[in-house]
Amino acid sequence: MHNIGIFFLWALAAWILWQGSFAMHQSGYVCMIDDPNPKQCDNFCRTELLRMEAKLGESLLAVQEKIENQLQAVVNQLQALSNKIDAANVEVPASSTITIPPGFELIGNRYFRIVNEREDWYSAKRRCREMGGYLASFRNEEEFNAITPKLGDYVYWLGINDQEKEGHFESVASHKAALFLKWGKEEPNDKNHLDNYVYLYNGRMGENTSNAAWFFICQADNET
Repeated sequence: MHNIGIFFLWALAAWILWQGSFAMHQSGYVCMIDDPNPKQCDNFCRTELLRMEAKLGESLLAVQEKIENQLQAVVNQLQALSNKIDAANVEVPASSTITIPPGFELIGNRYFRIVNEREDWYSAKRRCREMGGYLASFRNEEEFNAITPKLGDYVYWLGINDQEKEGHFESVASHKAALFLKWGKEEPNDKNHLDNYVYLYNGRMGENTSNAAWFFICQADNET
């Protein structure tokens, strides 16, 4: 009886050890990886692990490639949007950044007021300020061509002068160099630094002293 008990214990121990080393799977025995000791695996187990490792590597590469493609697509879309914005090059009218005083009208992309009342240059400058604007100058030829058809056959004072430095024509609104000048024949011709104030007549500009009483043009902004 004692021998039978010992035999039974030995059999039970052998069964437990066998169960700890292998597990039954549908396709056969698979390696238990609780213990990382490589000696636990036979050739079949090692082959399966290598196959799983290779498959995992392929999956990771596929995911990485997919993410990179998606990122590149986003970059391409952002670049296309940037190109469209640059191509549009929309100029915002001055009305979006300033309050338009009464009596000013949109001519081109800016607001002007043509005043058919005679004043000397300094009085015209003061009157424009009282109206909420500045004695005018022009940004470019397109703007100049938009306003000249609205003028009568009169002389108009502009907010441009070279009083501070001969030949350096400055805007009284921006205190910067005048952006656009379109001189008449033999203008400017102020050799003695007396004719320092710019006027507009018949589509051309010229210089004169400040005392002449002429019509004048105001602008609403002080950016030009």
